[in-house]
Amino acid sequence: MASSGSKKPVRPTVVRRTRAGSDDAKTPAPRRSEAAKSAASRSSAVRQTRAAGPQETRASGAGSGAAVSRAAGRTPVRGPVQAPQLGLSAYVERVPVDRAARVLLPTVGLLSAAGAVLVVVSDFLPYLVLDGDVVRAGQDLWSVLGHLALLVAGLGGGALLLARRGGRVGLALVAALCALAPGNLLLNVFNGVAPTSHDIGEYHFGVLYTTLTIEPRLGRTLAVVGWAALVLAGAPAVAAWRRVAERDLLPLGRGRRFAVGAAGLSVLLAVTAYLIPAALTKIEKYTDRSGLVLTRDIAEPKSLIAASGLGLVAALVLLAGWLVAGAVVGSMTSRATLVASLVGLAAVLLNAALLNARDAATGPDLVPGPRMYLLLLAGLLCAGAAAYAARVQGRDDAALLSDQQDPYT
Repeated sequence: MASSGSKKPVRPTVVRRTRAGSDDAKTPAPRRSEAAKSAASRSSAVRQTRAAGPQETRASGAGSGAAVSRAAGRTPVRGPVQAPQLGLSAYVERVPVDRAARVLLPTVGLLSAAGAVLVVVSDFLPYLVLDGDVVRAGQDLWSVLGHLALLVAGLGGGALLLARRGGRVGLALVAALCALAPGNLLLNVFNGVAPTSHDIGEYHFGVLYTTLTIEPRLGRTLAVVGWAALVLAGAPAVAAWRRVAERDLLPLGRGRRFAVGAAGLSVLLAVTAYLIPAALTKIEKYTDRSGLVLTRDIAEPKSLIAASGLGLVAALVLLAGWLVAGAVVGSMTSRATLVASLVGLAAVLLNAALLNARDAATGPDLVPGPRMYLLLLAGLLCAGAAAYAARVQGRDDAALLSDQQDPYT
């Protein structure tokens, strides 16, 4: 029996166990109120984040987005990243390709560059001899500008492909030129065939000639070879397209919709232009011996589809080529290739418009007609669409939000 002066034994503290994962097990009893306040603040932060609009989310930056995600207990998500402008490096950077593409790309580049140069050189040489008259194109400022426009597409795209730079940019740049090559090839072949397939009088480079005899010259031969090289470039270009990686990750947004619409309208204007005569005849009046004022009768140029036989086939193939060129622009999925394809389409449109203006200006009996204005309008529309697609930064592509690794860092 214990003595009265001894101390009472201390009663041990009993800790009550709870289920795993419970908030009572993790948080001591005296601090439960603080945990409740912290949970309430986290819930409030999540609600504010969800209620915030897209503008506030963009302005918060990557740091605040990740902090809110951690506070909400979710997996951290990379915050909005500002999409960079499309610089020159996107068009000339080296892109990894497989072994087959290392052969296909230089092949397309060589054929495209050689074809474009041959077509331009052929315009400075005698083209035909019709009934003893040498047919050759006149040269002025309009023709020089037209040749430069064609070289931008053919020689520029060919140089990129030969250097294996830019990836699909070079292919997109020469796409319109290759699409129009079959029709132009057939037209140049038709111009040198037997006179029985031609009308008695035909316009060449703005001058009316009789076609009783036709003798091809070096200019026509080089034009046939140049367009044939561009036709041959089309097959390896299609084969190389799927073998080149698409590295341009810039979103298109509104730039794609406007650019594709502009390309479609430009193609429609081009097709309409070739369905009407190449130019208009001058109105020349004179006074006869009796004093009557009369108008001199001048043969009018015909439309592209007014020919027969091989000429009609060539015209239909060329019109189909314009439709294919517009479809190629509409199929582009990246900003760099879209801009390049629009530049290539604008180049061939401006080339056709400027050479038509040259022919109408140098011809003694012609003045520029609706065809020249329609082609010029289509070319300028494509050029403007290319500039817009390269620079536009709409709300859809002002920022990139993804849970993937940032491709721009």
